[in-house]
Amino acid sequence: MLLPGFLAAAEQRKKSERADSSARVIEMKLKFAMSVMAGAVCSLQVAYAAPPPDPCSLLTQQEASTVLNTHVEAGKPMGSDSCVWSLPNQSDTVVGKRVTISLVDAKVLAPIPEPPRRAGGGEGGGRQMESTPVQGVGDEATSVTTASFGTVLNVRKGGTTFRVTLTGYQWEAVPLIEKMIAADVVTKL
Repeated sequence: MLLPGFLAAAEQRKKSERADSSARVIEMKLKFAMSVMAGAVCSLQVAYAAPPPDPCSLLTQQEASTVLNTHVEAGKPMGSDSCVWSLPNQSDTVVGKRVTISLVDAKVLAPIPEPPRRAGGGEGGGRQMESTPVQGVGDEATSVTTASFGTVLNVRKGGTTFRVTLTGYQWEAVPLIEKMIAADVVTKL
């Protein structure tokens, strides 16, 4: 009588082991399928990430001419991340009138730290750059003013951050003109 009970128990153990084995196989197949799907989703995000825009496509010659209140040449690429619009027949000097749009890293929007103090506890040389938040253009914008180079406007719209630099104009007018140019640029992003 012991033999039939032993055989029944052995048979039950085999069924249980097969069920456990089947469950492990199914679990492994599910994990594999999920990892394949996760990889596919990640590769789709990389494959379909928008390439950075062509800086010269962000402002038309007409828009630049209207905002600057004078005729400018069509935008000319400066490397792969900048474009410049300038007055016709103008020498390529630093003081010439021009607007430059540059694609930049979003880190430029970070606040500028205070200057270090001098040894002995005195004040440092003073703040060389001043960063001011600008409302009403893009998702985030800051105007950065330096004593030696003037003002630039850094703007983030979605995943694109760009800088507007205006040269050859009176400093008082520059921030407003840069904001007008940035408003035209964000419509294309």
